[in-house]
Amino acid sequence: MTTAARSATFADEPAAASATSETERTAACRLAFLVHTPINRRDVEPELLAHLERVVAMVPRDAEAVAWLHEIDQDAGCPPLMLERAGIGTDAIDAVRLLTRARGTDDNESYLDYIAAIARAPGNAGRLARIVKVADINDRLHHPRPREDGWQPPYGEGFAVLATTGPLVAAAKLNSPLGAARERGRWFALSPSEHAG
Repeated sequence: MTTAARSATFADEPAAASATSETERTAACRLAFLVHTPINRRDVEPELLAHLERVVAMVPRDAEAVAWLHEIDQDAGCPPLMLERAGIGTDAIDAVRLLTRARGTDDNESYLDYIAAIARAPGNAGRLARIVKVADINDRLHHPRPREDGWQPPYGEGFAVLATTGPLVAAAKLNSPLGAARERGRWFALSPSEHAG
């Protein structure tokens, strides 16, 4: 997806006051690879880095740092101070906090409460979290992650919550389940019922 198409995909979200710096994006990418590389962690899922790369490819540049880091706190226990010392800005750190689910909340109700909190989150951190969560859900639907306990987050319902509670246009490739469709050169979000089919 080109930079112009990625930016157009999120046309309904207000632009960030200041764009994420190249340094922050680079630091986020390095930290993600450092923390999630299998040699550093025995419990990492082999497909996680590929997931992060796909999510990064779906978001506008100012959300890339958050996309690289959206699994880091949840999976690696990376504290905000570590992110700050790595050169990650406050908005990105706050967005990563929003995207981090509390441990032991692996049930549908808790997941949808978590999504609703992201949908309502104010400011640039909330905007970044919504952008990354839509891309994350899109990728998880396209590349399901089997879980040992058998529970699967209700991604379709989560997307519906995000799509109905704030200005959001789905980030995705044209053929994906949550994909943005292109009609007369304009991107728009598919309705939740269209995603189910």
